[in-house]
Amino acid sequence: MSVSTYELKPYAQARNLAGVYEASAHQRRAHLSSLVIEWPLDEEHEPPSAVVAECQRLGVGLVRMWETNAERLIEPTPQRPLAAELNDFLSDIITVEQTPRYLDAIGRHDELTDGEDEKV
Repeated sequence: MSVSTYELKPYAQARNLAGVYEASAHQRRAHLSSLVIEWPLDEEHEPPSAVVAECQRLGVGLVRMWETNAERLIEPTPQRPLAAELNDFLSDIITVEQTPRYLDAIGRHDELTDGEDEKV
C-alpha cells in the first residue's frame, strides 16, 4: 500500500511557498506528497520558479491544473513514514464507518472483531 497526499492551492496562492512547506509536512505521514497549483498550462505561463525549486529541493511533487486538465511537473520523492505515523494518519482520515471497507480493500478484513473499538 502506498499513501499519496495532495496540497491544493488556488491561483491566488500558487506563488506562495507556504503550499510547498505544507505538502512537505505531509511526508511525515505519507509515502508520496505533492503540491497541486492552479496554473495555466500554456507556455506563456511558466510555474513560479521559486515554487518549482523548493519542490525539487524538498522532494515534493508538483502538479499544475487549469480547468479540468492537469500536468505533473515533478514526481514526488518516495518517503518511508513510520508505521505509527501512517496508522495515525489513516485513523484521522478514515471514519469508523469506513474502516471495514478500508480493511476489506487491503485484504485485512479479518482484523475487525466484534465488540472491540474499530481501529485502522
